[in-house]
Amino acid sequence: MTTNAQRLRNALEETLRLQNPESDEYKQWLHGPRSSPLPPSIPSEGGSFYPTTDRAIGCITEIIDNIRTNDGALARTLSRDEMFKRAMQTLGANLSPLIEIADDNERWKQYRDAITAAFTSLPTSQTVYVPVWLFVRQDYGSFSVGPVEFVDRSGWLDKVERVRGSRPAWRSGVESTWGLAGNDGDAAAGSSDQLVESAIKTITRFAFAEQRIACVAIAGFDDREAKRRALLATRIAIDGIRLLIPGSNKKRIFTSADHGPPRAIERLRQMDGHDLTSDSGTEMPGVGGKPGAAQELIDTSTDFRKAAGNCITVIISPTPGQENLPELSQRWSNAIHWYGRACVSDADFVALPMFGFTLDTLCGGKEEAGIRDLACALFEKKPEDSVRADGLTLKAAVRKVYEWRSKIAHGSLLAVDLVLESERVFAEGIANAMLYQYVMSLEQYRSSASPVDTGEGFLKWLQQNPPSTWSPAAPTP
Repeated sequence: MTTNAQRLRNALEETLRLQNPESDEYKQWLHGPRSSPLPPSIPSEGGSFYPTTDRAIGCITEIIDNIRTNDGALARTLSRDEMFKRAMQTLGANLSPLIEIADDNERWKQYRDAITAAFTSLPTSQTVYVPVWLFVRQDYGSFSVGPVEFVDRSGWLDKVERVRGSRPAWRSGVESTWGLAGNDGDAAAGSSDQLVESAIKTITRFAFAEQRIACVAIAGFDDREAKRRALLATRIAIDGIRLLIPGSNKKRIFTSADHGPPRAIERLRQMDGHDLTSDSGTEMPGVGGKPGAAQELIDTSTDFRKAAGNCITVIISPTPGQENLPELSQRWSNAIHWYGRACVSDADFVALPMFGFTLDTLCGGKEEAGIRDLACALFEKKPEDSVRADGLTLKAAVRKVYEWRSKIAHGSLLAVDLVLESERVFAEGIANAMLYQYVMSLEQYRSSASPVDTGEGFLKWLQQNPPSTWSPAAPTP
């Protein structure tokens, strides 16, 4: 088995072969065919580089992957690409002294110590901003789902200024372009500055008037990983809001990074012997409704948003093991992410198995029986109890959803051309109710005496402490 010490030796040997610009190997490296536009190289201090080979790059990549496998905490906070970049920079900065070391293990020890120092140098904190479509034609204030704060464009400018500690030179220009109050008239003064003008153009393109901006303060991650986790946290927060929104409106909320419904579609068709026939449709992003509906939803969801936020906090924590109930919290966050992807899917046969994945994740992968046991505890029902006016039992309802999940996912049901709208609505209703009651119950479980962070422990507590003993009756699917 190849060791990291051997991989480092191979990388150095490969690199040394190319350091003579007059050699045939160097000329082949410079002019030979390659898969990328630039030949492989190792960055060195002063902006120059050391020529190297694909094999050497592969050795460093294997070292990185080996480190990530054996250090889960580091792999969580530092992205693979960032680790590779820092490892290559460290190799370039220490190439000469490493070459002088004869012993493979000693050489590896020194390089390992150097990259460990490079890996542990992370920014202390940053705030990531994600434009989102939530509610449109509605007047509502800022609100939070745990660590994810949703603000309008004016509130976002205020937040940027607070984080910065002073007023940005571009702010007045942005306010003027956006038509916001508070412009102090200094936009013209900064208009001759090309950097300011460039910033104004960039920022004014950032969000539409009816969008909200999700603000996620995150610490302990490199830039790439911080952005990824902040976007994930925003998506989970939005998926939580979906639980509170009825019907097809669920798919109208999404982040600017997601594929949302198109604003307008032109459709053309033609019958034999006739000219083109056209029709069009409009699918505006965001959820409308009667005046005040959005604010009412926000005001009545305080407890839910707190419960969901506690789960999201685990997602953006560099040390999830130090959070309250990290395993169960991540289970809900994973499950609701499946739910959110199902809600925005335009294909029923894709959404159906995703709702099944949602429930499977929520119960810890214990399949139909596990989903049924969890549903019984959440809704305080027996398997034979009815959940619908036509007498459908809870046991039969769970079986339906699980069978759709299994048959479609495994290919025993070829569903691409089937009309499954009613089945989708049915599965979505069950997933919606279970996700909501799960996270509300989990919040109660957090404050119980010595909660055990396992699905079995949570289920046992639920059975002994049914929701009706501490909250309004659980909703049924």
